[in-house]
Order: sequence, then structure tokens, then C-alpha cells
Amino acid sequence: MEHIKSQFLQVIISGWFLLTSCGKEPFLTTLPDLSLQVPRSLNDLQKLLDNDVVMNGSNTGSGGLLPSLAVSGTDEVTFPTASSSTLGKAAIQQFIWGDDPFQGHTTAEWDLPYRAILYANTVLDGLAQLKINESERTQYNTVKGGALFHRAFLHFSLAQVFAGPYHLQTAEPDLGIPLRKTSDIQEPLYRASLKDTYTFILDDLFQAEKLLPDTAYYKTRPSKAAVYALLSRVYLCLGNIENARFYASRCLEITSEVINFNEKQTSTKITYAFSLPNPEIIYYAVLIVSPLQAAVNPQLVNSYTPDDLRKSLFYKTAGKDGYQFIGSYLGTAAFFAGLATDEQYLVKAECEARMGEVAEARITLQKLLQYRYKGTEYLSKLREQADSLLTVILQEREKELYGRGLRWMDLRRLNAEGRHIVVTHIYQDKTYTLLPNSESYTWPIPSDVTLNSFH
Repeated sequence: MEHIKSQFLQVIISGWFLLTSCGKEPFLTTLPDLSLQVPRSLNDLQKLLDNDVVMNGSNTGSGGLLPSLAVSGTDEVTFPTASSSTLGKAAIQQFIWGDDPFQGHTTAEWDLPYRAILYANTVLDGLAQLKINESERTQYNTVKGGALFHRAFLHFSLAQVFAGPYHLQTAEPDLGIPLRKTSDIQEPLYRASLKDTYTFILDDLFQAEKLLPDTAYYKTRPSKAAVYALLSRVYLCLGNIENARFYASRCLEITSEVINFNEKQTSTKITYAFSLPNPEIIYYAVLIVSPLQAAVNPQLVNSYTPDDLRKSLFYKTAGKDGYQFIGSYLGTAAFFAGLATDEQYLVKAECEARMGEVAEARITLQKLLQYRYKGTEYLSKLREQADSLLTVILQEREKELYGRGLRWMDLRRLNAEGRHIVVTHIYQDKTYTLLPNSESYTWPIPSDVTLNSFH
């Protein structure tokens, strides 16, 4: 535990020196350097949350925020041949689902999300000590709701890789993740049950829902729409189809814009297909950069039909590695891992199909796909595939949400219902296989944390 305490203490001590945002995009905040100040007002606490480098993972070079393990272990990637000589043992272990994926070292996959959770807790604890006027109530609610959302979003992201898949019957005894509830470095640290992990996440979101405005001017800030989007994702993960549909619908009532890919440039000369600001983004977050993101699985690229606009907007050929992903909603090489409207349409359509509402599911899916395909031939395909519409929706989900850190969650939940998706990775002419419901679908907590913090 002393390891974690010292880590978190260092963050508290050094945090005030690091609160300058590097964001250059129009909707990213640019913060003043707080230097040696301690947050003593609502404005100070908002500035702490507005550190988009820490809280969203923006503009951090080789950094990011959310675990890239949710991409590197999936069938979205193949081994990046061009970087094989410099990849490092840890990355190779992650690619083959090895027993020692962090090689005994600290890892950003764990440290960066928990650092951001500490910031959120610092804000929440700071709010509890403030005396505010009624004229400050709206700002107070926005700051508190933002901190609660950040904490929920990060705990959920950590649970997708460091805790096992959720099963209702075993959620009480199954282990979840350590839940950081305060900024107190003396807070006891232990692994909560999977049930308690998700209960805590949902409680934070329900509180945030009551406090946040419908939308946020800065997409790095949480909003009610972001709360609903995350609730739909959480409930889909939990297998609660009715609630997942309900919250996806609530989100789309607030924001529903979809980019028309027919109007996007598809020249082979473009570096990245999208740019900021992006109207589909509800909440901005960045995946931790990993060399394993460098090469796209060619089988996935070949699954796009000739009339699918996403193939040319998402990928381009990249020498020995076959294909490179150029479709991040961030408009850079960094992978977007936040919340967006396209995901909400897919969640809503999937839930409607699972609930037997085939006509509604087809309409919902069409609202997205009309902007993803050339012509209208895909519409006749949707009409002809009523019995297999759920399968079509899941295929579209895989093609639409590439690289966002959602495929790992999907593999876990879909295999739990018996879809038997086998993932294979090839390294040095040897084939490694990840079988459905394998224990390797839960990444080990880094050994340096386990040895010093848990029993």
C-alpha cells in the first residue's frame, strides 16, 4: 500500500505545477498555470478538472489516458511488422496475452486513470469544504457533477480490462477493481467486488445526471448527454438491455447529429479523415498510445463492402503493415476513446433488436447507415435480413467503432452469450489463440501494485 500512497502523494504535491493545458483545438480549454496555488474556490476546482492532459489524455505525445489494452488484445490489430525490433517485451507480451504483460514495471494503463481519479476526488473533497452563495449553486453543481462523471468514466474503463466480465449470478464474489472514493492517501485500498464496483459507478452517474447541464461548450467537460451515453454503455456491458436502450434514447434526444460521410474527402493524399471540432463527439477522451495500434487486422478491412464509405475514410495502405487507421475522430494519430452519437445509435438499435422490435431497430440503424454507405442498396439488405438483423448490427458496431477501446468489452459480453468468437494473433510465425471466456480476458493488475497494495 505504501507504493500507492507515495504515488498519490507525489501527484498531490506535483499536481499544482502541472495544471497547464496543452490543448490547441477550438473546444479545448487553455488553462493558466496554477503554480503553487491550492484550490480554494469553485474556479480553482474547475481549473483542476479542466486540465485536459490529466483528465482527458489530450495532447500528451505518447501518452493518452484510457487503457490501450482494450485494443491491443483484440482482433482489431495485427502485429506491426515495421516496429517489431523496437516493440519491447511488454508490448509483445500484451499482443500474445502473456502472463507478464507489464514486465514487473509500473504501467500507464493503470497509473494514468487512477491519477485522474485522484484529481476528481480532490475536487469532490474540496467542494465539501467550501461555503457557497446561492448565486454560485449552478457552478457548484457543474463542478461536482463533472468530478463525479470523470470518476465513474475512469473506474468503468479500468474495470473493462482489470476486472472480469460481469455475470449477474457471480457479481458478488467476483473481484472488481480498487475504488478510490476520496483523495485521502490513508484511505484503505482493496479490491471491491464486481457488484460493488458497478454499483459505485452507477451511483456516481446518477448523482452527476442531476447536476450537469444538457450539453457542454467544451467537449472535454462532462454533460448530461455524456452521462446518458455512458449509462447506455455501462448497462449494455451489464446485459441490462432495457436500461441501455432507455439511456441511449435519452442521449439522442439531446444530441443526435451524425457526420455525412458522403461529403467527406476520400483522396489517398489525406493524412487523417476527420478534424476537430467534431459534431458527433459528446465527450472527449484519448486512448493511451501503444505500438500495437500501428497495424490494422486486414481481415477487418476486407469486411467492408465496396459501397461502405468507411473503408477509405478509416484506413489507408501502410507498406509492410498493410493498413493504418486514419479515422480517429480526433483528427490525429491518437485514438478517440470518448463518447459519440454514432455509438448511441448502435446501442439503441442493438437493444431494440434484442427486444424483438425489429422495425424500430432497422429505423434506428438506418439513421446512422444512410451516412455511411453510398447509394441505397444497403437499405434493401436491411429489409431482407430481418431474422439476422442483430448480427448485422453487431457487424456494423465492429466496423463503426474501430479503435475506441470498445471491442474488448464486446468480445467479453458476446462470448458470454455463446457467440464463440476466437481471436488469433500471429507473432514470429507462431499462432496465439484467445478462446471465448478465457481467463486472459482479464488483464492482471500490475505486479508492482499487487505486491505492495493487496493480499
